[in-house]
Amino acid sequence: MNIKESKADKTYRSYRGVIEHHIKPRIGSLAPAKVSPRHITAMLEDMRKSPIAIAGTPKHGRQKRLVGARTCELAYIVVGAALKTVVPGLLVTVPKPKAQTAEMHPWTSDEAARFLKYVDQTLCEHRALYRVALRTGARKGELLALRVADFDPERRIIQITKTFNEKLGQDGPPKTPSSRRAVALSKETVAALKKHILATGVRGDDRLFPVKDVRTLGKSMQRTMRAAEVPMIRFHDLRHTFATLALAARVPIKVVSEMLGHKSVKLTLDVYAHTLPGMHESAVEALEAVF
Repeated sequence: MNIKESKADKTYRSYRGVIEHHIKPRIGSLAPAKVSPRHITAMLEDMRKSPIAIAGTPKHGRQKRLVGARTCELAYIVVGAALKTVVPGLLVTVPKPKAQTAEMHPWTSDEAARFLKYVDQTLCEHRALYRVALRTGARKGELLALRVADFDPERRIIQITKTFNEKLGQDGPPKTPSSRRAVALSKETVAALKKHILATGVRGDDRLFPVKDVRTLGKSMQRTMRAAEVPMIRFHDLRHTFATLALAARVPIKVVSEMLGHKSVKLTLDVYAHTLPGMHESAVEALEAVF
């Protein structure tokens, strides 16, 4: 199975790490055709009880953390994909480990508006980055990888073709093929980007958002949120804010899904359907109007 060519760099490194550190040491000596559900169950159970391999001694006397559910889930996925033709039905009786998804904390429309007003009034250095994040739902890595040439003010779009890998400090392929996309911009956002380009002097193949130290972006955003008196959220929650507000404004789910770069509408619904109270009631009322 060639995962390097079909997966984004970050995903590839995750899969490679799971194979080298968890799968090979436990079942690597077995012939593929000899691997059974019992072996997979034992592998996953052993992983759950094992500490994460951390170089050196944990600071302040902390105990080493155990292998997490996400790592077990990846091991399950990789083994299933690698052996699906050799051992059909291998995982049918093996429960899939389920990693807990980080809880989203989107802003309300008033909170988002208050934040944007504050960063504009105070001339915050990242104000254009925050605005585009809130108005497009693009991922942080996608925004940081944008070049000035990716912004087309005439067509009012940005072209997302790469993502910035914070660990490697360089651009890489987008998360999925569907992540390559053109995202529409409002007139207000276009005007803000034009001002940003003039103020920073970036051009051509320069980064559209030249953040000096990406590692400090989160702390900078926290300071700004405190000053703007809005709830503290992660940068990724700007994406969730865009999606939930767009869906609440009845933007078609297909359009929202495409703007987010999701591979399917089902994924968008799985992530955001619970944020739309009243959907069932609206469906009932719509049917009442039909017959």
